[in-house]
Amino acid sequence: MRVFVTPPMSHLELSELGDKNFYILGQLYKKSSEYREYTKKAIADGRFTILDSGVGDEGEVLTNEELFKLTKEIQPNEVIPLDVLYNRNETMRNFNQFVEWLKIERAKSNLMFTSLLACPQGKNWDEWLDCYRFFLMSRYVTCIGMIPHIMESDNIAYSRSVVVSRLKSMNLLRKQLHFLGQGDPREFIPYTGMRFRSTDSCYPILAAMNGIDLSDSEKFVRVPTPADYFDREIDPNIMDLIKKNVNFLRECCNDVL
Repeated sequence: MRVFVTPPMSHLELSELGDKNFYILGQLYKKSSEYREYTKKAIADGRFTILDSGVGDEGEVLTNEELFKLTKEIQPNEVIPLDVLYNRNETMRNFNQFVEWLKIERAKSNLMFTSLLACPQGKNWDEWLDCYRFFLMSRYVTCIGMIPHIMESDNIAYSRSVVVSRLKSMNLLRKQLHFLGQGDPREFIPYTGMRFRSTDSCYPILAAMNGIDLSDSEKFVRVPTPADYFDREIDPNIMDLIKKNVNFLRECCNDVL
């Protein structure tokens, strides 16, 4: 399973600890020329890119229109049409709107090879599952995003494992999955042999910034991502711990296909 590493703005090079990829946050691309230049270089270097609107992060969230405009400009490998936390109807409406815009651009021969990564939402399990099924059936969706908020629990690993177990029992694990955000990297160990594609997170870095060694199961704690995370500077003395945390995450993901 591929790993995306999401660093603060002043240390974008740490994203290169991931698997030749870059997770593009649209709100940062919009406001920072340095971020835009780094993004363009990452694409030129052939790294796999996902464009996100910023849902789930502290701060600005792009509109669906702004996100589509950036998609045309950046032409990432994948984009996540604007999802709305716990709101199935708005999420599906935004997705349908995004698809219509995509059809128009392609009809004009402005070929856009960007694929869609869709994130199901709902206020309860039944609504979330309905949205998941909708994306499962859509020929425009190549990958489905598993967010940390599915079961409205602070325990990311537990809540997503429950969802994965339910989907497996219903024979609904039929498309690639991308896991957005993380807590304990050990979440991914039980998925050995499953066709799960990738995960992104700032947590290997954030944990190191708080002196947490992710490989130490006895001392694991999930520190909430601070609102100013992307503006923070990293102490050079913790770079080895950051790399150790990323390597541990990769080990946990190693046997996931």
